[in-house]
Amino acid sequence: MLNTHVSNKVRYFSSLFIALYLLIVSYSIETLHWGDDATFLAIANQTNFNILDWLYNRYFEWSGRVTIEFLMLGTINYPAFWKILIPLTMLLMATSISNIIFNEVKAFAVLLILVLMAISPVEIISESTYWVTGFYNYLLPLSLGLYCFSILIKKAPSRMSMVFSFFSVFIFAYQEQVVVLFLLACVCVPNFYKDKFKLALIFFVIVNAAVLFLAPGNANRLLISYWGAFPQYLDFGLPEQLALGFDKLYQGFIFPDNWPLFIFLGMLCGRYFFINRYAVSEKISLVVLVFFMAFFLAHAQEFPFSSQSFAKAQYIGEINSDAIIGGKMYVWYFAFLLVLVSSLILILRQLTSFGVQILIVLSLGIASVMMMGFSPTVYSSTYRVQLIFEVSLIMAILFQFRTLKEEYENVQELEPGST
Repeated sequence: MLNTHVSNKVRYFSSLFIALYLLIVSYSIETLHWGDDATFLAIANQTNFNILDWLYNRYFEWSGRVTIEFLMLGTINYPAFWKILIPLTMLLMATSISNIIFNEVKAFAVLLILVLMAISPVEIISESTYWVTGFYNYLLPLSLGLYCFSILIKKAPSRMSMVFSFFSVFIFAYQEQVVVLFLLACVCVPNFYKDKFKLALIFFVIVNAAVLFLAPGNANRLLISYWGAFPQYLDFGLPEQLALGFDKLYQGFIFPDNWPLFIFLGMLCGRYFFINRYAVSEKISLVVLVFFMAFFLAHAQEFPFSSQSFAKAQYIGEINSDAIIGGKMYVWYFAFLLVLVSSLILILRQLTSFGVQILIVLSLGIASVMMMGFSPTVYSSTYRVQLIFEVSLIMAILFQFRTLKEEYENVQELEPGST
């Protein structure tokens, strides 16, 4: 009875906090007077503007994201629309993640997801969520992709949710990162080929993705991007492109405010307080991750006028000729690899619980950043392209939270006098 009373209070205060937070977010958002916001506002405000003609030319000359840009151009002039849609999309993403991990929508889980999003690197969240055109191109398709996947793995989804999942494809299948990772994630769904709904949905995604990737404008955009964003890219082969993706991933790890990463690694290490025996490799991995977390905190609180800060000697990413010649980049890469390998070792130790899911989620998140190495806009796209990686960290935290919760409940059941 007490647990039910406490749960009701948690649910009530979580729901209240979520509502107030999203209300404040909605009030705070506005279009920028520069960048893509200003560009697309100017296009939408042209006299006698014909959106269908513009999209037709755009498809053949620049980009295959026709449905996303149709929605964006048709609504960017109506602040009330995206002021409502952005917080609702944040809520959709949080509830979809809760459904994927807990098989239900939990108010506290939704609250935790929104809080973790709020303390993610401001460069990533501001560009992909609060920047209006960034929202249309990143948060919206990602949220709809997560929703569609949550319906895909449900045993008995409602007819309404199945219909909405098909409509969501028209948006998320036209964002390159999201649709590729969605299809990779579908491969991990057991026996998906035995369900007609799942097969039809995946086929529908593939058809729309083909429209995106086969757009004639993609080749023209790529050629212009070479000269406008990264002229040296023309001389790069596969090893160099992979190196660019690795460098972009490295940048995500060294953000001084990447608190979801810190929390995930902290929870990963914290579980070893309850393990009696572990291998030498695990002990070394713990030392490496504890050192990284100590450096993270020191970096986050760096005194700006200090000349002795360890972080001032840090390689901050974005490969250039000076970095390649100097040795600093390779030293920091080696340290980064140690952190990655140490994390992998500790995750593999947890395969009996939710280690497999954590490994899959983080692998997809890492792939979302690594694939940027195959584009000359790897750096000019700035930080919004790392949104999926941050969401993968948040999902990994929730999987660990579920593991701890279930282990605690099992211990409670085994204790004498427990009911």
